[in-house]
Amino acid sequence: LSYLTGLRIQKAKELIKTTTFKMYEIAEMVGYNNPEHFNRTFRKLTGMSPAQYRKAPGEEEKGD
Repeated sequence: LSYLTGLRIQKAKELIKTTTFKMYEIAEMVGYNNPEHFNRTFRKLTGMSPAQYRKAPGEEEKGD
């Protein structure tokens, strides 16, 4: 189960950084029917919420 959760969160991180989908849409894409559960799980594994992760600077992010 933890392996599957890791895969889901990894895919979610990819989608968060490379798409403009809403968080609940990403949650559904990676297998979570409940966006609140997705948010809790994401925060537990990454130390930040999905929204914070999207705003965090990263190599995939475009900008000046």
